[in-house]
Amino acid sequence: MLRRYIIAISVILTCSYCLAGDKAFGPTDLTYAVKPFVPDGWSISIKEQDVVLERHEEIEVYNALQLPSTDDQEIRRHMKKSKLTISLRIERRMSQQEYEDIVAQNKIAYKRARKDNPKQIFFRPDSQYWRDHPEYNYYFQDLPSFDLGHHSVVMISEPRSAVFVGRRVVRAGGGNYVLMFKDAKVEAECQGVVDSLGTAWRTYLRGVSR
Repeated sequence: MLRRYIIAISVILTCSYCLAGDKAFGPTDLTYAVKPFVPDGWSISIKEQDVVLERHEEIEVYNALQLPSTDDQEIRRHMKKSKLTISLRIERRMSQQEYEDIVAQNKIAYKRARKDNPKQIFFRPDSQYWRDHPEYNYYFQDLPSFDLGHHSVVMISEPRSAVFVGRRVVRAGGGNYVLMFKDAKVEAECQGVVDSLGTAWRTYLRGVSR
């Protein structure tokens, strides 16, 4: 317990000067680093402190958890069109060990919270839940996806779970993802952007079981 509090305190103290003392690398620099991996049909822009990649054409996806059926007609009925954006935000550098400690800490927190809410079959606590229940010591901020060596990069996609670091391109047995693409070529293109960044930069998923 003491170790988890030390981890949380160190994160807060370090974040208090996340980028204040290091302005040598900013969103413009990140844009130049990302640009070679952005395919045709995509735009790249800076919105506040985020570098945002957006696909011009909408993607078609459906929720695989809400619709476990494999019936084509049923899937088409629930298909939704959406703009896909990938936002990248520069943060202070987080070590791999710190990342793994937080992931382990969050797993313990989730198990405790799940045990305390046995009546909720689909228990999916959001950030507000963890804010309202600090006793679980859950790190509810977005964890970084990429390690640049001097900074970390947090990646957030909209819609969430459409693309993410470590997603398999080939789905064995239909896959187990929340959002499924209608078109495999579109999926490969969108996920390929993230995979390319994962090839250029170190990812935090290495050595971490998920």
